[in-house]
Amino acid sequence: MGEPPSQNVAVAGEYPLQEAPKYVLLVSRLPRRIVAEDAWLKAVRRALTEVTAQGGTLVCGEGLTGWDYTAWYAGRCGMQIFFVLTPARLTRLVERKNELCRRLDLDQRRISFVMPIASGRLNKEQRLHLRDGLAFALAKHRLPIALRPQSFWRGLLNRTAGVDCRFETVYPLRPATTWHGLTPGQAAEKANDRLYHWTRGFYGPWPGETEADYYRELTASASGNPRDGLATLARIVLEGVLRGEARMNRGGEPVLSFTALSPAVAARQARYRPTLGRWNYEPYGLSFPRELLENLSARPVIYGSRDDYHRLAPSERPYFQFVGRGGKTDWSEEKEWRLVGDLDLRSIREQVYLWAPTRIEAERLTRLTGYPVNSLTG
Repeated sequence: MGEPPSQNVAVAGEYPLQEAPKYVLLVSRLPRRIVAEDAWLKAVRRALTEVTAQGGTLVCGEGLTGWDYTAWYAGRCGMQIFFVLTPARLTRLVERKNELCRRLDLDQRRISFVMPIASGRLNKEQRLHLRDGLAFALAKHRLPIALRPQSFWRGLLNRTAGVDCRFETVYPLRPATTWHGLTPGQAAEKANDRLYHWTRGFYGPWPGETEADYYRELTASASGNPRDGLATLARIVLEGVLRGEARMNRGGEPVLSFTALSPAVAARQARYRPTLGRWNYEPYGLSFPRELLENLSARPVIYGSRDDYHRLAPSERPYFQFVGRGGKTDWSEEKEWRLVGDLDLRSIREQVYLWAPTRIEAERLTRLTGYPVNSLTG
């Protein structure tokens, strides 16, 4: 494995110094829920600090959180980077190079991009293995960081001598959710005449941010997720606008979703979605008088079949939700309301209440935003 496999490659950007020793940091695909205290993050920083001091060049792939964080931190250290891209259309090479540098805030003058040119049709796994195998072969020094036992990397390492394991850590487990399983208090059992909008944390950049923005915050944090549910809710309130989303709306029009369920019932309906790598929502949210939202044209969702959707007038379609099939979720249980567009919180500040799962977080959110905050647990 000392030499790159014999194949054609496309190259863009600057070419790293030939005499510089080449290092590759090996990180398997990670759980999506990353927190600042994860050992692999600290191991990457320690390893790159040492490699930088030795004048090394980083060989790195793209497309995984471990790769992206490694490349971002190497750029922060001022390292030269040899980026190996997943095989794709040659015409997109420059576009991909520019996009990676934008997302990770990298200096293009210090980076070379190399893409294997695949012969014949390859499936996704074959293309990823071609990328990873070339990155492994180009580097003289292989530093495992966090690997799954049966990973592609582990298979390569088992056939390779002289691997530097000084920085290797245990592959991370998915962190526990602090609020899941809390018992709601009496106040959370009552919905009264209010509607509720629940948000959730991000394990990655917020909308409008780059990965580099997120990695800076993650690196500066002592613990936890700097984009957790509390931080996300505080950001919404301090920005002063609750923004509609079009992604989950069949018609593609931005809408805001609310529920008429009490906070306690809504909290019990929170579900982790493995395919999305996140919760459907978390117990951080805002509540509004129902009459206020009705006056702003909020309406209950229309539940029905796909045929029902096509029978609706275009003006009614933003309020439609497929009810679900037998054996699957009945979405009508969510008692959803929708409002088309955004909601200016500043104009209705006195009528907005915030919610957080615990009293400690409620007090912290009040200090951050100045809004009254209710605790689900009382």
